[in-house]
Amino acid sequence: MAVLVAVLAPGQASAQVDDEQSILERQAFALIRKGDCAEAWRVIWRQARRGDSEALASLVNKAIPFAGLVPPSYFPMTENLVQHLEDQMIALSLYAWKNSEVGDGLKGHGIGLRDRLARTFANEGVANDYKRVDACLKSNKSNGECVQLAIKLKVIPSFDAYVSMMDLAPREAFCIHLPERSTRMPQMKPLESQQR
Repeated sequence: MAVLVAVLAPGQASAQVDDEQSILERQAFALIRKGDCAEAWRVIWRQARRGDSEALASLVNKAIPFAGLVPPSYFPMTENLVQHLEDQMIALSLYAWKNSEVGDGLKGHGIGLRDRLARTFANEGVANDYKRVDACLKSNKSNGECVQLAIKLKVIPSFDAYVSMMDLAPREAFCIHLPERSTRMPQMKPLESQQR
């Protein structure tokens, strides 16, 4: 029936998908505000685990960076929270490549290795694999080809393997407190007054 609706009224079907995504985001953010971050993850993850690029984009563009949602993990966060978040953002961005906003960002910035904090790789080969994927994304190749390269080089697991890892992770999703973002521009002081 949904296929028939999409064929007969593609604009309506697209609007319905957008409405459903908005509802999921509102539910997730309401749960985050209440402090139930594990359930907020599950609300969006139900769609994202099916490969829904809008739900994946919601995680990578909104829930993680703006709400401080930290995806499930196998490791205690005392080990390296920043690297865990970076790995999750890279993987989710690559899986969400069909989303136009995420796809455009990948084309323009790659996986953003230079934009992120300094990273220690296990060995030079791993670092070179990340660089190859980054260069592929910034080239004229399709994002889909570059995602397949990332999977082949084991920069990210296959999507099915990632879904299994998230579903079976022993540590649930949680939130970190992010500093309040001011809507005002910070006051800049002249350099002379800073030297005194």
